[in-house]
Parts: sequence; structure tokens; C-alpha cells
Amino acid sequence: MDTTHVFTEYQHKIFLFIKKSVWDANTAEDLTQDVFLNFLPKAQAVRDVKNYLYRSAAHAVINYFKNLKRRKVKIVTNIEIDDGNNSKKEYLKEKIIEREESNIDLQRNALYAAINNLDNKLEIEVMTMRYKLGMSLEDIANRVSRPIGTIKRVLHNGRNKIKYFAQRNLAKAAS
Repeated sequence: MDTTHVFTEYQHKIFLFIKKSVWDANTAEDLTQDVFLNFLPKAQAVRDVKNYLYRSAAHAVINYFKNLKRRKVKIVTNIEIDDGNNSKKEYLKEKIIEREESNIDLQRNALYAAINNLDNKLEIEVMTMRYKLGMSLEDIANRVSRPIGTIKRVLHNGRNKIKYFAQRNLAKAAS
């Protein structure tokens, strides 16, 4: 089995698969690299390469979210202190704080902000029924008195808007 061929055929597909879950291109690239690095020693023994790579990618995403821990961030600030002689001295104050939000919290908050930014009342209602309450398409259609095709369209448009807003809010939160 030619590992170069496997890499060229599946690298981008695995990257997109992972990126759908982690929403961050850099993290997705790292996890994709890990999947292929774990694959290389086992390449000759693997029978179904596609299945192995997608399973490994799914496990890499699961492990990524399991291992997210609160990160410590070093904050450096300038503090001016009056020493009593009408001269101010600047000191660097360093402190280490524990981040209040993990990446999962950031993603959840971005998602909630995105839902709140939906401009159509029907979209908000349908998205809430489908994804928060877990209702079927048929139940939603009956509840809002609309055809199932309309519900599917509203869900599709709502998901696209949420994806846009969530990615924008994540980029703001990360910077």
C-alpha cells in the first residue's frame, strides 16, 4: 500500500471531517496530522483504509474535547504607582489567571449568540424545536402549520446563518 497515495486521497477529506467538529482550521490541521502519524506505523496491517482514517479522526476529535482543560494565561499589565515624591514608577504586574472559558464554552456561547442573531422568528422557532427540543420534522411542520419542505428550507438557512455568526464570534473571542 502506497502511503503517499493514501495521504493525497484522504488528507483533505479527513481535514474537512475534523474541521466540522472543532470549527478551527489550525486545530483541525493538527488533529489531521495526528491521524496520519498514527496511521503510518499501521499502514500495512490496515485492511480498510478509509474506515480506519475516519474512525481515527472521530476518536481524535473526541479526545481533543476530552482533553480540553482550563488553560492558564499570563497577563502582563503596566501599573503606575505614585511613590510619594510626585513621580510615578511603572511596574510590570504579572499574574496568572485561569481562563474562565474553555474552547467548548466559547463555541457554546458563540452558538447562542448566533441563534439570537437570527432575524426570522420562524427560523428561531424551528431551530429551537429541532435542535434544543429534538422534535421531528413532521412534528415541527404540524406545530407551525407549514409543509415539511418549508421546514427543511428554514433549517438549512438557519444552519448557514448560525455557522456564519458562530465562526465570526469565535474569531472575535479568540483574538
